[in-house]
Amino acid sequence: MANTYAGDDLGRTFIRGLDLLSREERDMYGTVARYRAKPGNVDALLKLQRQLDSDPPPGFVAAYIYQMDDDPEEFLEAVLFENRETYMANADSPEQHQWYLKMRALVEADPEWHDGTVIHPSG
Repeated sequence: MANTYAGDDLGRTFIRGLDLLSREERDMYGTVARYRAKPGNVDALLKLQRQLDSDPPPGFVAAYIYQMDDDPEEFLEAVLFENRETYMANADSPEQHQWYLKMRALVEADPEWHDGTVIHPSG
């Protein structure tokens, strides 16, 4: 079954719901990352994140880091920016590259990145 909703009632409701979002909410963009800390590096990863929190890049909205219950060295992280442009500007910045190199030294492998547009903000 195709993931097109425009022809059914659910699709019309979904599309109307998107119309009710503010332009800022419709434009939010970010990534969900999955990574695993090297043994003993969980505290160092959190310290590195706090350094970024103290001086966030332009357009940054929020970041949420989930520590997995069944593996405390595995993390999912959701990061939000005002829009795709500010996200990409950060991703391409030398400062972000330097931060990434520090983070990469603390994790077992390159993180999995899943970039996308926020279609339903809540809260």
